[in-house]
Amino acid sequence: MCDNRGDRAKQDLIDACRTRYKDDIYEQNRITEFEQTYKTGEAIHWYTKDSFLYRCLNRAFRTLDIDVIYRFRFIIAELHEQLDSLTRASTSDLVVYRGQIISTKDMKLIERYQGKGFIAMNTFLSTSENPSHATGYSSVNMDLPEGLESVLFRIDVRQTRQPFANIDKLSAMPKEKEILFSAGTVFRIDEVENYGIGYDVHLTSTTEIEERFDALFQHYLDEIGAKPTLATLGKFLMMKGDYNRAEHYFQFLIDENGLELDNEGRAICYMNLGRISDEKGEHERALNYYYQVLTVQQSTLPKDHINFSTTYNNIGAVQMVQGQYKEAIENFQHSLDIDLSHQNVFIAIKPFP
Repeated sequence: MCDNRGDRAKQDLIDACRTRYKDDIYEQNRITEFEQTYKTGEAIHWYTKDSFLYRCLNRAFRTLDIDVIYRFRFIIAELHEQLDSLTRASTSDLVVYRGQIISTKDMKLIERYQGKGFIAMNTFLSTSENPSHATGYSSVNMDLPEGLESVLFRIDVRQTRQPFANIDKLSAMPKEKEILFSAGTVFRIDEVENYGIGYDVHLTSTTEIEERFDALFQHYLDEIGAKPTLATLGKFLMMKGDYNRAEHYFQFLIDENGLELDNEGRAICYMNLGRISDEKGEHERALNYYYQVLTVQQSTLPKDHINFSTTYNNIGAVQMVQGQYKEAIENFQHSLDIDLSHQNVFIAIKPFP
């Protein structure tokens, strides 16, 4: 129900960048160049340029705001897909480095979990096979303001399914021996060394990490669906209890994809909007959404289709809250009748002693 790499997604990215650089003619021209010339397979090249795209994307990741990050879904998907394809062509183990300045608060958290914890990177992570090059980014020989720490990450990369690749041949700056990891990559925190003017942090990426997280990932896949869509995002926000933003995305799907949204997709959106309204205590509104689901289903499905069961049950539940007991019982009965028609009912009769 949402194309992360379609024209609309690309336009959202361009609009966000133009807004950010509205007073910068130079960057506006580069945005126009991207808009007119970008082709699939060029994501890494554009990302590694010292330009609007790198700065805007990383600024979006730093906000930790789903609404902001969503506007950059086009380039996130393009970068991830390109890295994933390059990962499959490279299976050798390696050691890479990243120099960085982080807050003292974050550094203490990393120290606390050394040997037993994990760290997930919330952006595309640029590293180098050259430790001297990486150290230059950690400001190790500079006096840092209070509350900041100089860190050199050493990352051992063994067999892993997490997307990463040597991007020298695709980079706009090809001589940096750069290894780029996809956003969300998880590492184990092995060891932390404090040498007075900074920290060395040893991390590892292995299949062991993926195996430990597989059950968790599968749980979320089961809950929200294996193929991420805008509806997936809405369901994820519902699971977090962020009903206002979930409502925004389901309504956006209906408003922006009205003619393209199929009947099943429309029913799903209305159903979730009903559940959100119900959770917010807006029962009349919830009932209206459930009746819209019913209208869509009645025009497209056989009258005894199993999907009607949930709809009638939800309508009945709202009517119970509103004190419409007679109507609620009728809808519960409709739901039960449909359920029973789709089951092999087995009744066990206990024998008399």
